Parts: sequence; structure tokens; C-alpha cells
Amino acid sequence: MPADRRSRPEPKRSDTVMKILHILNDGDEPLYTEVIDAMAQEDRREIIDLSKTNLSYDEIIDLIFDSDKVISWQ
Repeated sequence: MPADRRSRPEPKRSDTVMKILHILNDGDEPLYTEVIDAMAQEDRREIIDLSKTNLSYDEIIDLIFDSDKVISWQ
């Protein structure tokens, strides 16, 4: 008989740290920084500012696929 899924303990927040990639399309804005900093308290973050980056398209694609979540800021 399969185990009841509800009986499994929920993972602790520290067990589910995510790598979040933030892509800034139009440069850095104060609101972006505030939200990104708040999210970074629980997760790992990486930020790419497309207005200032020297990364190639392939490097950016690699970072996207290496991340658990990607947020694109307009």
C-alpha cells in the first residue's frame, strides 16, 4: 500500500534554498534592490544587469538553466 503523502514531514526552509537569477533589463531601480535584498535573506541570488553586462548570450543562457528560478525585471 502506498504511503500517505500527508504523513511526510514538510521540508524545512533551510533545506530548500533556491538559486534565483534576477535579470535587470533596464538597469537597477531602488524597488528592484529592495525586493531582491529581501528575497536574498532566504535564497541564493545572482543579478545580471543587462545594461552593464559583458556576458555573452550563451553565458546568460547557462546562468538561466543553472538557476532554480529566474525573475526578469522590466
